[in-house]
Amino acid sequence: MNMNSNVNTNIKNIKNIFKQDLSLPNEFEFEILFVDAAGRSNSYELNNLHFHDVMEIDVITDGEGLMFFDHNVYHIQAGDVYIVNAFENHSTYSNGTLKLVCIHFNPYTLTVNVFTDSEYAEILNNGIPLFCNLIRNDDENANNIKTILQKIICEWTEAKEGYRPMIRLLLGELLLYLNRNYKKDVSTENNNYIITSSYQRIREVLDYIHSNFQHQLTLDKLSQKALMHKTYFSAFFKKATGYTVTEYITNLRINTACNLLKSSSLTVKEISAMCGFNTVSNFNKAFKKALAQKPQEYRRNNL
Repeated sequence: MNMNSNVNTNIKNIKNIFKQDLSLPNEFEFEILFVDAAGRSNSYELNNLHFHDVMEIDVITDGEGLMFFDHNVYHIQAGDVYIVNAFENHSTYSNGTLKLVCIHFNPYTLTVNVFTDSEYAEILNNGIPLFCNLIRNDDENANNIKTILQKIICEWTEAKEGYRPMIRLLLGELLLYLNRNYKKDVSTENNNYIITSSYQRIREVLDYIHSNFQHQLTLDKLSQKALMHKTYFSAFFKKATGYTVTEYITNLRINTACNLLKSSSLTVKEISAMCGFNTVSNFNKAFKKALAQKPQEYRRNNL
């Protein structure tokens, strides 16, 4: 793969970071996707930087690509494993050769809140640690990780009797192994845990924002929904998402407006109202600030 020097590795400059809604089943928050980038290059562009409120672990089965995080970019290839922590901004870029197995799961409902063993609970009692993002194929512990992951994949695809509790057990083993070998260095992280109770509250607030961004959303209302003081809520929201509440809501509205400008014949005024802007003037100002062009120009350029 040509590691083009023009690729912007400072992904903090990429606009419209958004929460990806995975809609995992409440009774078992887990899924496995088999992804083939061939013919799907539009799904692997840098402007699809996003985060989600569950963990993601991917096994690269073929090809190569780039994996972007807030402050790092990694070249990934067959045999590598990469880990996306909850609320971690990331994006994948490929020239169309990349194939991978993608595992999404909620570690709290599937492991932490399931196992009652006191020693297990003590290790993870502050929440799930943040893990290193990349495990190379030639890493000394890579085969152990991939063996566990392969067992999880087999349980899921074969779906034999008791496969769900078996997956829970294997995920518990996986988290303990990652905690032992791949926990991020606390000396280089401001906070390498997302506390369980706060995590759940932020999940609920994000769901609420995505369902109600068309309406007026105030800091008072959102902090009350999170059962947090406004100051603490603002600080924790920014730590979790990388954005202030206002920035996040504006980005979500702009991202939705972009999709409507490209896919509908609605007027700019109609789109402005549907996306929660109180005036067309405010919409135009926010849109130009985010994308350096007016909505009408964006529509013409994306016909």
